Amino acid sequence: MKVVVDSSTVMAQLGEVAVWSFDLEAWGECTQASDETAALAKFSQRLQIDRRELMVTERIRGPRAVFSEDLGRATDRQIARTLQAMDAHRAQTLALLDAASTEDLDSHDETVKQPAWMSWRTPRQIFHHIADTEARAYPRWCGLPQLGPVDDLRAELAASATHAKGVIQEMPRYFATEHRGEVWTPVKFLRRLAWHERIELIFLRRRLERTRQR
Repeated sequence: MKVVVDSSTVMAQLGEVAVWSFDLEAWGECTQASDETAALAKFSQRLQIDRRELMVTERIRGPRAVFSEDLGRATDRQIARTLQAMDAHRAQTLALLDAASTEDLDSHDETVKQPAWMSWRTPRQIFHHIADTEARAYPRWCGLPQLGPVDDLRAELAASATHAKGVIQEMPRYFATEHRGEVWTPVKFLRRLAWHERIELIFLRRRLERTRQR
């Protein structure tokens, strides 16, 4: 499987290296670690394949770095795969929300480990972050339409999903814009959307499970 390695300035500021693949079978998959070797090992474990099957085809470093495949036109298959991933992840997110009490949503357990740059520390904050990222942050960074305020949490998750899907279907197949030293394109927008909620679900489950164990 072909993979690419992100050692750009943005990742360096986090003290991490990221591994991605543009293969549709691994669309939206990403692993991060302190160095390339560890990130590649995690990627092979994540996909349950032999590390020797991973072939690094590109490495990016420095400011405004962008993968060459991000600079191509977004394809129908990439869009369809992204929408499929988003639907699968949102079903899991809503199931967790529906099973959570108000106490669960606002619990803050300091023993749950997550990266320091993830400032959201309660399940409620993570739920809001998922919606805010897909319907406001990513679109804003791409110069695309953003969702307005929504008061109710479940309504916000529903509205954000609808909004993000609409943006995907109506956006140009190619553009390039920059936000805080990071280049954004339709392909990058899609792969980040396919990735983001899955990662947040990991920490969301950890926090909700720890709350119910107490």
